[in-house]
Amino acid sequence: MSIAVLILAGGIGSRMGSDRPKQFIEVDGKPIIIHTMDNFIKNPRVDSLSVVCEGHWIDHLAQLLERFNIKGVDIIPGGKTSHDSIRNGVFSLEDKLSVDDYVIIHDAARPVIPQFVIDDLIDVATEHGNACSTLPFYEPVMISDDGVSAVKEISRNNLKRTGAPQMFRYDILLDSYRRAEKDGLHDFVYANLVVAHYGHEIYFSKGTAMNIKVTYPEDIALFESILRISGDM
Repeated sequence: MSIAVLILAGGIGSRMGSDRPKQFIEVDGKPIIIHTMDNFIKNPRVDSLSVVCEGHWIDHLAQLLERFNIKGVDIIPGGKTSHDSIRNGVFSLEDKLSVDDYVIIHDAARPVIPQFVIDDLIDVATEHGNACSTLPFYEPVMISDDGVSAVKEISRNNLKRTGAPQMFRYDILLDSYRRAEKDGLHDFVYANLVVAHYGHEIYFSKGTAMNIKVTYPEDIALFESILRISGDM
């Protein structure tokens, strides 16, 4: 059994207000994407790493890999939507993986992934065929018809916040994206939604609130604070 990691770096980071996509902003001497990759590189259960990158930044990413002496990483051009970028990555692995191998999918802009999150993800996925990093809802959740007010609360007992990383047996993942392509579906936000759409139950693994997605300028300061307190995860 082989475990491949697919890092998604196709975004342009428009909400960050930077001259470069958020994943390439440097924090503590390294671009965010390198921080993200380092978490998987140091996990002994991971066998390979690929990055789906926005086309105009592929050369820059290649230079970063050389600068930080990261070898053996495949760079795959991204697509028009996040769904299409994941699809490109999934299809690119077809000649490299067997159907019973596994793929971890993660966002380049989520640089805080403790090793226990990766390990539990792998444990759950290899037992059930897939796993999705999750967190419970702690705050009350209300449903609104107009986005301005609400009168009804939703029970938190049956709600989970799903995010990344996610992991799938390759045959399940490949079949789901092939079917989505055949059906002309390109708007799924993430892989777990594609897999669930085609009839697979999604299993939950342990997440952490530290696993923030760097999106806005204030998230940079939060990431810097987490780096200072977290040490070797």
